[in-house]
Amino acid sequence: MGGRGGRRLVVVAALWLAACGGEPSPLACEGSLEIQPPDGPGAGSYSGTVTTEPGASVRVLGQNARQIRADASGHAALSGDLEHLVNMDEPLQVECYLEGRSKRQPATMIVHEELRPTPMGARSTGLPMIEFEIHGAEVAITGPTGTTIAFGAEQVTIETVLHPARIELDPTTLISGLGVEPGSDTEAPQPHPGAPITRDVTITRPGGSAPWSTTITWPESALLDALASALGRVEQGPLAIEPDGTGAARVVLVATPVVDRPTRYRLAASDGTIDAPGDVGVVGIAYERERTGSCGTYESSAGGVVTMEWSARDAEVHVYDRRTGRQLGERTISAPRPPCSNTLHSSPHTEFSFAAVLRYVNGVRR
Repeated sequence: MGGRGGRRLVVVAALWLAACGGEPSPLACEGSLEIQPPDGPGAGSYSGTVTTEPGASVRVLGQNARQIRADASGHAALSGDLEHLVNMDEPLQVECYLEGRSKRQPATMIVHEELRPTPMGARSTGLPMIEFEIHGAEVAITGPTGTTIAFGAEQVTIETVLHPARIELDPTTLISGLGVEPGSDTEAPQPHPGAPITRDVTITRPGGSAPWSTTITWPESALLDALASALGRVEQGPLAIEPDGTGAARVVLVATPVVDRPTRYRLAASDGTIDAPGDVGVVGIAYERERTGSCGTYESSAGGVVTMEWSARDAEVHVYDRRTGRQLGERTISAPRPPCSNTLHSSPHTEFSFAAVLRYVNGVRR
Protein backbone atom coordinates (compact mmCIF):
# COMPACT_ATOMS: atom_id res chain seq x y z
CA MET A 1 0.00 0.00 0.00
CA GLY A 2 2.75 2.45 0.90
CA GLY A 3 4.46 1.81 -2.41
CA ARG A 4 1.33 2.57 -4.41
CA GLY A 5 0.72 5.76 -2.38
CA GLY A 6 4.23 6.97 -3.04
CA ARG A 7 3.80 6.50 -6.77
CA ARG A 8 0.53 8.44 -6.72
CA LEU A 9 2.20 11.31 -4.86
CA VAL A 10 4.99 11.47 -7.43
CA VAL A 11 2.45 11.62 -10.31
CA VAL A 12 0.43 14.43 -8.67
CA ALA A 13 3.57 16.45 -7.98
CA ALA A 14 4.67 16.10 -11.60
CA LEU A 15 1.31 17.33 -12.88
CA TRP A 16 1.41 20.31 -10.51
CA LEU A 17 4.86 21.28 -11.74
CA ALA A 18 3.83 20.97 -15.37
CA ALA A 19 0.80 23.20 -14.82
CA CYS A 20 2.42 25.88 -12.68
CA GLY A 21 6.07 25.84 -13.61
CA GLY A 22 7.52 28.64 -15.80
CA GLU A 23 5.85 31.81 -17.12
CA PRO A 24 2.27 31.68 -18.47
CA SER A 25 1.94 32.12 -22.21
CA PRO A 26 0.88 35.61 -23.40
CA LEU A 27 -2.83 36.00 -24.04
CA ALA A 28 -3.75 36.71 -27.65
CA CYS A 29 -6.08 39.68 -28.16
CA GLU A 30 -6.50 41.00 -31.71
CA GLY A 31 -9.48 43.23 -32.45
CA SER A 32 -10.93 44.65 -35.66
CA LEU A 33 -13.78 47.14 -35.28
CA GLU A 34 -15.96 48.86 -37.85
CA ILE A 35 -17.13 52.35 -36.87
CA GLN A 36 -20.41 53.66 -38.22
CA PRO A 37 -20.94 57.45 -38.16
CA PRO A 38 -23.96 58.81 -36.29
CA ASP A 39 -27.18 59.44 -38.23
CA GLY A 40 -27.99 62.34 -35.90
CA PRO A 41 -26.97 63.21 -32.34
CA GLY A 42 -24.50 60.83 -30.78
CA ALA A 43 -21.10 59.41 -31.56
CA GLY A 44 -22.05 56.50 -33.81
CA SER A 45 -21.66 52.80 -33.19
CA TYR A 46 -19.10 50.00 -33.42
CA SER A 47 -19.14 46.32 -34.32
CA GLY A 48 -16.45 43.78 -34.92
CA THR A 49 -14.59 40.70 -33.77
CA VAL A 50 -11.83 39.98 -31.27
CA THR A 51 -9.65 36.90 -31.66
CA THR A 52 -8.31 35.48 -28.41
CA GLU A 53 -8.37 32.14 -26.53
CA PRO A 54 -11.57 30.12 -26.03
CA GLY A 55 -13.51 31.24 -22.96
CA ALA A 56 -11.70 34.57 -22.51
CA SER A 57 -13.72 37.60 -21.46
CA VAL A 58 -13.57 40.42 -24.00
CA ARG A 59 -14.72 44.05 -23.95
CA VAL A 60 -14.11 47.43 -25.60
CA LEU A 61 -12.52 49.81 -23.11
CA GLY A 62 -14.05 53.18 -22.26
CA GLN A 63 -17.43 52.58 -23.91
CA ASN A 64 -19.47 51.20 -20.97
CA ALA A 65 -19.64 47.95 -22.92
CA ARG A 66 -20.56 44.63 -21.34
CA GLN A 67 -18.10 41.75 -21.45
CA ILE A 68 -18.47 39.04 -24.07
CA ARG A 69 -17.06 35.55 -23.65
CA ALA A 70 -15.10 34.12 -26.58
CA ASP A 71 -16.53 31.00 -28.18
CA ALA A 72 -14.82 27.64 -28.63
CA SER A 73 -12.87 28.99 -31.62
CA GLY A 74 -11.59 31.99 -29.64
CA HIS A 75 -13.77 34.60 -31.38
CA ALA A 76 -15.97 37.19 -29.69
CA ALA A 77 -18.42 39.39 -31.60
CA LEU A 78 -18.74 42.91 -30.18
CA SER A 79 -21.20 45.70 -30.93
CA GLY A 80 -22.63 48.77 -29.25
CA ASP A 81 -23.07 52.54 -29.28
CA LEU A 82 -20.05 54.79 -28.92
CA GLU A 83 -19.93 57.00 -25.84
CA HIS A 84 -17.67 59.53 -27.57
CA LEU A 85 -16.22 60.21 -31.01
CA VAL A 86 -13.09 58.24 -31.84
CA ASN A 87 -9.95 59.71 -33.35
CA MET A 88 -6.94 58.20 -35.02
CA ASP A 89 -4.51 59.22 -32.25
CA GLU A 90 -6.60 57.35 -29.67
CA PRO A 91 -8.02 54.24 -31.37
CA LEU A 92 -10.47 52.10 -29.46
CA GLN A 93 -8.80 49.45 -27.31
CA VAL A 94 -9.98 45.91 -26.70
CA GLU A 95 -9.25 43.99 -23.49
CA CYS A 96 -9.09 40.23 -23.06
CA TYR A 97 -8.98 38.37 -19.70
CA LEU A 98 -8.55 34.65 -18.92
CA GLU A 99 -7.42 32.94 -15.71
CA GLY A 100 -5.33 35.79 -14.37
CA ARG A 101 -3.88 36.76 -17.74
CA SER A 102 -5.00 39.95 -19.46
CA LYS A 103 -4.06 42.02 -22.46
CA ARG A 104 -5.11 45.42 -23.79
CA GLN A 105 -4.41 46.42 -27.37
CA PRO A 106 -5.57 49.07 -29.87
CA ALA A 107 -8.04 47.65 -32.36
CA THR A 108 -7.69 48.05 -36.09
CA MET A 109 -10.50 50.43 -37.06
CA ILE A 110 -12.42 50.63 -40.31
CA VAL A 111 -14.29 53.93 -40.20
CA HIS A 112 -17.28 54.11 -42.49
CA GLU A 113 -17.19 57.82 -43.07
CA GLU A 114 -17.58 58.81 -46.69
CA LEU A 115 -15.27 61.61 -47.74
CA ARG A 116 -16.44 63.57 -50.77
CA PRO A 117 -13.46 65.73 -51.66
CA THR A 118 -13.90 68.61 -54.08
CA PRO A 119 -11.09 70.39 -55.94
CA MET A 120 -10.97 72.65 -52.86
CA GLY A 121 -10.30 69.68 -50.56
CA ALA A 122 -12.06 67.51 -47.97
CA ARG A 123 -11.25 66.40 -44.47
CA SER A 124 -11.47 63.18 -42.54
CA THR A 125 -13.50 63.42 -39.33
CA GLY A 126 -10.70 61.80 -37.35
CA LEU A 127 -8.46 64.05 -35.30
CA PRO A 128 -5.95 65.32 -36.21
CA MET A 129 -7.41 66.31 -39.53
CA ILE A 130 -6.12 64.90 -42.81
CA GLU A 131 -7.00 66.96 -45.88
CA PHE A 132 -7.32 65.57 -49.39
CA GLU A 133 -7.24 67.72 -52.52
CA ILE A 134 -8.17 65.99 -55.76
CA HIS A 135 -6.91 66.80 -59.26
CA GLY A 136 -8.15 63.99 -61.46
CA ALA A 137 -6.02 60.99 -60.48
CA GLU A 138 -3.59 63.05 -58.37
CA VAL A 139 -4.29 63.41 -54.65
CA ALA A 140 -2.52 66.10 -52.61
CA ILE A 141 -2.59 65.34 -48.87
CA THR A 142 -1.80 67.58 -45.91
CA GLY A 143 -1.69 66.59 -42.27
CA PRO A 144 0.70 65.81 -39.41
CA THR A 145 4.28 64.96 -40.36
CA GLY A 146 5.00 61.25 -40.47
CA THR A 147 1.45 60.22 -41.36
CA THR A 148 1.27 57.52 -44.04
CA ILE A 149 -1.69 57.34 -46.42
CA ALA A 150 -2.25 54.20 -48.48
CA PHE A 151 -4.56 53.64 -51.43
CA GLY A 152 -4.19 49.87 -51.58
CA ALA A 153 -0.58 49.09 -52.50
CA GLU A 154 0.19 52.72 -53.37
CA GLN A 155 1.17 54.87 -50.41
CA VAL A 156 2.81 58.15 -49.50
CA THR A 157 4.15 59.65 -46.26
CA ILE A 158 3.70 63.29 -45.27
CA GLU A 159 7.27 64.57 -44.89
CA THR A 160 6.52 68.19 -43.93
CA VAL A 161 3.61 70.43 -43.04
CA LEU A 162 4.93 73.05 -45.47
CA HIS A 163 4.04 71.15 -48.65
CA PRO A 164 1.39 68.52 -49.35
CA ALA A 165 2.38 64.96 -50.07
CA ARG A 166 1.23 63.83 -53.52
CA ILE A 167 0.25 60.49 -54.92
CA GLU A 168 -0.64 59.77 -58.54
CA LEU A 169 -3.15 56.93 -58.89
CA ASP A 170 -3.70 54.97 -62.06
CA PRO A 171 -6.46 57.02 -63.74
CA THR A 172 -7.78 54.01 -65.65
CA THR A 173 -8.94 52.54 -62.31
CA LEU A 174 -11.16 55.58 -61.66
CA ILE A 175 -13.13 55.81 -64.89
CA SER A 176 -15.01 52.53 -65.15
CA GLY A 177 -18.50 53.21 -66.48
CA LEU A 178 -17.90 56.94 -66.81
CA GLY A 179 -19.73 58.55 -69.72
CA VAL A 180 -19.62 62.05 -71.16
CA GLU A 181 -22.24 64.45 -72.45
CA PRO A 182 -20.83 66.71 -75.17
CA GLY A 183 -20.26 70.37 -74.45
CA SER A 184 -20.13 73.31 -76.80
CA ASP A 185 -17.71 76.08 -77.76
CA THR A 186 -18.70 77.88 -74.54
CA GLU A 187 -19.61 74.96 -72.25
CA ALA A 188 -17.39 72.11 -71.12
CA PRO A 189 -18.50 68.47 -71.42
CA GLN A 190 -20.33 67.02 -68.44
CA PRO A 191 -19.89 63.55 -66.93
CA HIS A 192 -22.68 61.07 -66.47
CA PRO A 193 -21.18 58.55 -64.07
CA GLY A 194 -22.65 55.18 -63.28
CA ALA A 195 -22.03 53.87 -59.78
CA PRO A 196 -19.99 56.22 -57.55
CA ILE A 197 -16.26 55.68 -57.81
CA THR A 198 -14.75 55.10 -54.36
CA ARG A 199 -11.33 54.23 -53.03
CA ASP A 200 -10.47 52.77 -49.64
CA VAL A 201 -7.83 54.79 -47.80
CA THR A 202 -5.75 53.65 -44.81
CA ILE A 203 -4.22 56.36 -42.62
CA THR A 204 -1.43 55.40 -40.22
CA ARG A 205 -0.14 57.88 -37.70
CA PRO A 206 3.48 57.73 -36.49
CA GLY A 207 4.11 56.00 -33.19
CA GLY A 208 2.58 52.64 -34.01
CA SER A 209 -1.06 53.58 -33.48
CA ALA A 210 -3.61 51.34 -35.18
CA PRO A 211 -4.44 52.32 -38.77
CA TRP A 212 -7.58 54.27 -39.57
CA SER A 213 -9.42 53.18 -42.71
CA THR A 214 -12.04 55.13 -44.57
CA THR A 215 -13.47 55.66 -48.05
CA ILE A 216 -13.14 58.55 -50.49
CA THR A 217 -15.80 59.16 -53.13
CA TRP A 218 -14.48 60.94 -56.21
CA PRO A 219 -16.49 64.05 -57.18
CA GLU A 220 -17.82 64.14 -60.74
CA SER A 221 -15.57 67.02 -61.78
CA ALA A 222 -12.48 65.13 -60.62
CA LEU A 223 -13.65 62.00 -62.45
CA LEU A 224 -13.75 63.95 -65.69
CA ASP A 225 -10.17 65.08 -65.05
CA ALA A 226 -9.22 61.46 -64.30
CA LEU A 227 -10.68 60.46 -67.66
CA ALA A 228 -8.62 63.19 -69.32
CA SER A 229 -5.49 62.00 -67.46
CA ALA A 230 -6.10 58.45 -68.66
CA LEU A 231 -6.65 59.47 -72.28
CA GLY A 232 -3.61 61.77 -72.16
CA ARG A 233 -1.41 58.71 -71.71
CA VAL A 234 -1.80 58.08 -75.42
CA GLU A 235 1.11 60.49 -75.90
CA GLN A 236 3.35 57.75 -74.46
CA GLY A 237 1.97 54.93 -76.61
CA PRO A 238 -1.00 52.57 -77.07
CA LEU A 239 -3.70 52.94 -74.43
CA ALA A 240 -5.75 49.90 -73.46
CA ILE A 241 -9.04 50.52 -71.65
CA GLU A 242 -11.05 47.71 -70.11
CA PRO A 243 -13.67 46.99 -71.14
CA ASP A 244 -12.89 48.15 -74.66
CA GLY A 245 -15.75 49.75 -76.55
CA THR A 246 -16.61 50.91 -80.04
CA GLY A 247 -13.58 53.16 -80.45
CA ALA A 248 -15.72 55.45 -82.60
CA ALA A 249 -15.81 58.57 -80.41
CA ARG A 250 -13.35 61.45 -80.65
CA VAL A 251 -12.36 63.89 -77.91
CA VAL A 252 -10.22 66.98 -77.44
CA LEU A 253 -8.01 67.44 -74.37
CA VAL A 254 -6.18 70.58 -73.29
CA ALA A 255 -2.72 69.80 -71.91
CA THR A 256 -1.07 71.93 -69.23
CA PRO A 257 2.58 71.06 -68.46
CA VAL A 258 3.43 71.18 -64.74
CA VAL A 259 6.99 71.54 -63.45
CA ASP A 260 8.30 68.34 -61.81
CA ARG A 261 4.91 66.64 -62.06
CA PRO A 262 2.90 64.83 -64.74
CA THR A 263 1.17 66.95 -67.37
CA ARG A 264 -2.40 67.79 -66.45
CA TYR A 265 -5.15 67.23 -68.97
CA ARG A 266 -8.64 68.70 -69.21
CA LEU A 267 -11.46 67.30 -71.32
CA ALA A 268 -12.53 70.21 -73.52
CA ALA A 269 -14.80 68.72 -76.21
CA SER A 270 -16.26 65.49 -77.57
CA ASP A 271 -17.97 64.72 -80.85
CA GLY A 272 -21.05 63.32 -79.15
CA THR A 273 -22.26 61.40 -76.14
CA ILE A 274 -19.74 58.87 -74.86
CA ASP A 275 -21.30 55.95 -73.02
CA ALA A 276 -18.04 54.47 -71.72
CA PRO A 277 -14.30 55.33 -71.87
CA GLY A 278 -13.61 52.41 -74.22
CA ASP A 279 -15.77 54.07 -76.87
CA VAL A 280 -13.07 56.72 -77.41
CA GLY A 281 -10.88 55.86 -80.38
CA VAL A 282 -9.24 59.16 -81.38
CA VAL A 283 -7.71 61.69 -78.97
CA GLY A 284 -6.78 65.23 -79.92
CA ILE A 285 -4.44 67.00 -77.49
CA ALA A 286 -4.21 70.78 -77.65
CA TYR A 287 -1.27 72.71 -76.25
CA GLU A 288 -2.12 76.38 -75.83
CA ARG A 289 0.35 78.87 -77.31
CA GLU A 290 0.32 82.64 -76.83
CA ARG A 291 0.92 84.92 -79.83
CA THR A 292 1.39 88.69 -79.49
CA GLY A 293 1.72 91.73 -81.70
CA SER A 294 1.71 95.49 -81.50
CA CYS A 295 -1.25 97.83 -81.97
CA GLY A 296 1.15 100.79 -82.07
CA THR A 297 1.37 103.77 -79.75
CA TYR A 298 -1.42 105.71 -78.06
CA GLU A 299 -1.55 108.97 -76.17
CA SER A 300 -2.64 108.50 -72.58
CA SER A 301 -4.89 110.89 -70.66
CA ALA A 302 -1.81 112.02 -68.75
CA GLY A 303 -0.19 113.15 -71.98
CA GLY A 304 2.33 110.34 -72.27
CA VAL A 305 2.79 107.79 -75.05
CA VAL A 306 1.76 104.18 -74.42
CA THR A 307 2.54 101.14 -76.58
CA MET A 308 -0.40 98.72 -76.79
CA GLU A 309 -0.01 95.01 -77.57
CA TRP A 310 -2.61 92.52 -78.70
CA SER A 311 -2.53 88.81 -77.81
CA ALA A 312 -4.05 85.68 -79.26
CA ARG A 313 -4.19 82.15 -77.85
CA ASP A 314 -3.64 79.45 -80.47
CA ALA A 315 -3.86 75.67 -80.16
CA GLU A 316 -1.12 73.31 -81.29
CA VAL A 317 -3.09 70.10 -81.81
CA HIS A 318 -1.69 66.55 -81.92
CA VAL A 319 -4.08 63.74 -82.86
CA TYR A 320 -3.57 60.10 -81.80
CA ASP A 321 -5.17 56.73 -82.34
CA ARG A 322 -6.01 55.60 -78.83
CA ARG A 323 -5.56 51.87 -79.39
CA THR A 324 -2.30 51.97 -81.37
CA GLY A 325 -0.75 55.17 -80.00
CA ARG A 326 0.04 56.23 -83.58
CA GLN A 327 0.03 59.99 -84.26
CA LEU A 328 -2.52 60.70 -86.96
CA GLY A 329 -1.93 64.39 -87.52
CA GLU A 330 -0.70 67.74 -86.21
CA ARG A 331 -1.92 71.27 -86.87
CA THR A 332 -1.99 74.72 -85.28
CA ILE A 333 -5.48 76.16 -84.94
CA SER A 334 -4.98 79.93 -84.81
CA ALA A 335 -7.17 82.44 -83.08
CA PRO A 336 -8.16 85.45 -85.23
CA ARG A 337 -6.00 88.48 -84.78
CA PRO A 338 -7.85 90.83 -82.44
CA PRO A 339 -8.75 94.26 -83.84
CA CYS A 340 -6.88 97.22 -82.44
CA SER A 341 -8.93 100.13 -81.17
CA ASN A 342 -8.58 103.78 -82.25
CA THR A 343 -8.49 104.77 -78.60
CA LEU A 344 -6.57 103.49 -75.60
CA HIS A 345 -8.33 100.50 -74.03
CA SER A 346 -7.26 97.27 -72.40
CA SER A 347 -5.10 95.04 -74.56
CA PRO A 348 -7.26 93.21 -77.14
CA HIS A 349 -7.27 89.41 -76.91
CA THR A 350 -8.79 86.49 -78.83
CA GLU A 351 -8.77 82.70 -78.33
CA PHE A 352 -8.98 79.70 -80.61
CA SER A 353 -12.29 77.92 -81.07
CA PHE A 354 -12.72 74.47 -79.51
CA ALA A 355 -15.30 73.80 -82.21
CA ALA A 356 -12.61 74.43 -84.84
CA VAL A 357 -10.23 72.08 -83.03
CA LEU A 358 -12.92 69.40 -82.85
CA ARG A 359 -13.70 69.79 -86.55
CA TYR A 360 -10.02 69.20 -87.33
CA VAL A 361 -9.83 66.18 -85.00
CA ASN A 362 -13.01 64.74 -86.51
CA GLY A 363 -11.61 65.19 -90.03
CA VAL A 364 -8.33 63.37 -89.43
CA ARG A 365 -8.33 59.96 -91.11
CA ARG A 366 -7.28 56.86 -89.14
